Amino acid sequence: MHKATLKKRFENTANDYLSEFRRLMGIDGSDAFWVGDVVGHIACVDDLFVDYRDIRFCVDNRVDYETFAEWYDYCVDVGSIDERFYTPCLEDYVGDKYNKISKKRRDELKCLKKQFLDAVEEEIR
Repeated sequence: MHKATLKKRFENTANDYLSEFRRLMGIDGSDAFWVGDVVGHIACVDDLFVDYRDIRFCVDNRVDYETFAEWYDYCVDVGSIDERFYTPCLEDYVGDKYNKISKKRRDELKCLKKQFLDAVEEEIR
């Protein structure tokens, strides 16, 4: 098969997955695009940046918006505490193959981080 034909087939499939993902999530189709026009990599969907693997996982496994949003928010929350924290892939998160940091513990860590940053600011003044 010709390289251009394979590429076009992949792009069509990726765009079909993106369309189905938007439909499944209840997100208006006008607010989605492939970042950098690289079809099948990272999509920006309604201000969310989503990897194609996660889009496929949602579509193939009929992941609902609430579950997807919970995972997305969890990853953003944990990443805001410290970039060294592991953020699970969607498949592991949905399959409970990952020990999540509880909301209470995340809040405690954020408070400790704020106290530390405030102490550093005070020290350097």
